[in-house]
Amino acid sequence: TLFSEECLESYKKILFLRIMYPLQQPDDDFLKLPSHFDFIISYFNEHYNEKIDIQNLFLKTGYSYSHIRHLFKEHFHVSAKQYLTQIRLEHAKDLITNSDLPLREIALKCGFENQSVLNAAFKKEYLKTPLEYRLEQKG
Repeated sequence: TLFSEECLESYKKILFLRIMYPLQQPDDDFLKLPSHFDFIISYFNEHYNEKIDIQNLFLKTGYSYSHIRHLFKEHFHVSAKQYLTQIRLEHAKDLITNSDLPLREIALKCGFENQSVLNAAFKKEYLKTPLEYRLEQKG
């Protein structure tokens, strides 16, 4: 295939966010998004399970951290950290549903510092803990 499945998923998310939060007036920064953000989104998807220094990653684009941070928030309506957390939560949700791995192991496999961080992020996003979600899925 021309694009990896992870890359296609990233573009689906970008498209979804652009549809849900249309820009009133496209500008030059909007036109630069693919070159800026393709690298960042691909990196997030490939390295979500690792500790990521977002500031350092942004600097690798050749632009200032504050410029990229502002554009990210402006165009995706979430911070880069929140976006990365969403990716990690989707992977965790998949593992919770489709494996019997302990939640602490899932947390680490998905880039969370520990199970407590996973629990807090999961509950904030889905209004239930990972264990509650797993029990619901298992029926």
